[in-house]
Parts: sequence; C-alpha cells; structure tokens
Amino acid sequence: MSAGLFLSGSNLRYFPTVTAALLDDDTDLLEILAELLQERNCGCLLAHSLEELKALGPEVLRADVAVLDINLGAGQPSGIDAYDWLLSQNFAGRLLFLTGHAHAHPLVARAERLNRATVLDKPLDGKVLLDRIMGVGVGEGAATMADNPVAP
Repeated sequence: MSAGLFLSGSNLRYFPTVTAALLDDDTDLLEILAELLQERNCGCLLAHSLEELKALGPEVLRADVAVLDINLGAGQPSGIDAYDWLLSQNFAGRLLFLTGHAHAHPLVARAERLNRATVLDKPLDGKVLLDRIMGVGVGEGAATMADNPVAP
C-alpha cells in the first residue's frame, strides 16, 4: 500500500493511509504496535480503557480499523463493551479483537460470534496483525489459529 501525499505550503508531506484505534491495557504492547504501524505511515490512536477510547471522540469514529483487546482487566469494561460502543456510534471501520485467552473463555467465545469482528490470538504473529490492520486479506474469511501460528 502506498502512502498518500499532499502539499502544505512549500513542504511535501505524507498523510496516513490507514488510521488504527488501538485499545489494550498493556502499555508495552500498545507502544510497540503503534511504533510498527507508524513505520508503515499509519496513524494511531491509543487507549488503555473504554473510557480513554470514548475520550478520543470523533477521531476514533473516523479510524479505518479498531484493534480491541478482549480482556481489559478485572472489573473493567471489556473489548466487547468497546465494540458495542463503537457500533452504537456508527463506527464504519473494520474491527479486530486480540486475546491471550483460550477460545473457550466466555468473552472470547462471545467475540467469535460477532459478525463484524475477527479474533486474533496473542502472542501475535506480527505480519498477520499488520496485514489485518492494513486490510490485507480482508474478506477472505475469519482469522483462525492457522492464520496466527505460535512458535513452539
């Protein structure tokens, strides 16, 4: 995917080809993912909680993709709550869930039944995640464990 260009005064500047809203309670993972995406000229909006995601306001609703950790910590709203909020606000982008839990976990099982989302497993295969965020492979079926191999 190539970057877009625009002129601003006398400066030639790039603008993001994809903007991703990232929701995860793991600060290190958020920062690493944002760095990888920014290296590929992607815009990033970071949130550690549903409250922070909502505080991003209209910006988050214009994102091309939302990447939501399913479990945001004990006693906290989940990534599914974020999914519900995004849809209630007419979010039109793609939706990806991340999880480190077994597929039998109730939140993961619920996320897998949602029509508009794909579930990817942690630990993440970086290429699979970046491809999904960038829209590569979209429409080719839901992600499976085979899409996200984990080294032994």
